Amino acid sequence: MRKHVIISVLMIALAGCQTAGGGVSQAPGEPGRKETIGTLSGAVVGGALANQMAEGSDNQQFATFLGAVAGMVIGADIGASLDELDRRMLNNNYQTALETSPTNTAVAWKNPDSGNSGSVKPTRTFYRADTVCREYTQEIIVGGRKEQGYGQACRSADGDWQIVK
Repeated sequence: MRKHVIISVLMIALAGCQTAGGGVSQAPGEPGRKETIGTLSGAVVGGALANQMAEGSDNQQFATFLGAVAGMVIGADIGASLDELDRRMLNNNYQTALETSPTNTAVAWKNPDSGNSGSVKPTRTFYRADTVCREYTQEIIVGGRKEQGYGQACRSADGDWQIVK
């Protein structure tokens, strides 16, 4: 389940990553916009996933808190590490792999400037309420650190793939 949490936090953090731009500057050592968005996204996803996993438990509130804290840490780290080009390359790779890659065939990306890289490999295609969905595994290497995870995504009405699990 840890891998599922990591990949969910990663995808949401990446969806919001962008540079400050617009002439806005930040003081050295202050968190940037990407890190802040990653932190907030990670807290939401981590808390929600932990809450769901602990459903019915006497410790559900405590588990939700711990999940939010863990999500904040992971989301901040990922948000601070990926630049705009990394985010675009990852998203394009994710969409391409789920749309066109045969089952068990990975599609890779690499940013030659940052050295960050990754791959997405669809592992199963299925239908949920007449909507095509795919399970996938994903690997991302940021700053030399490898993270792996898995998830499920379904094609939305506009043709993009959206993570559902």
